[in-house]
Amino acid sequence: MSRSGFTQRFKDVVGIPPLTYLTDYRLRLGARHLRLQHSSIAQIGEMVGYSSNSTFSQAFRRVYEISPSEYRRQQRVKSIKMAQNFGKMARPLSTSGHIIIL
Repeated sequence: MSRSGFTQRFKDVVGIPPLTYLTDYRLRLGARHLRLQHSSIAQIGEMVGYSSNSTFSQAFRRVYEISPSEYRRQQRVKSIKMAQNFGKMARPLSTSGHIIIL
């Protein structure tokens, strides 16, 4: 199959061109790593296939409209708030020590 034939078939099946799909996938994976890992932004960019920190940061900013470091900061704040709210909802039982979620 030719490159152009593959591109057209991929777009017909998936709905977007293969390079757009790949970029979206890599950036979603990068966003996940930013939320869950403590690796540097440069390391995360490299893990998801970008050759430089600036290339990853530019692509990330283009899609998410914020820098990777700001995204990470916002996700940490959101995670802390969720944990605080969970703590307000949980009440320990007096006899068994189990937690009940209301």
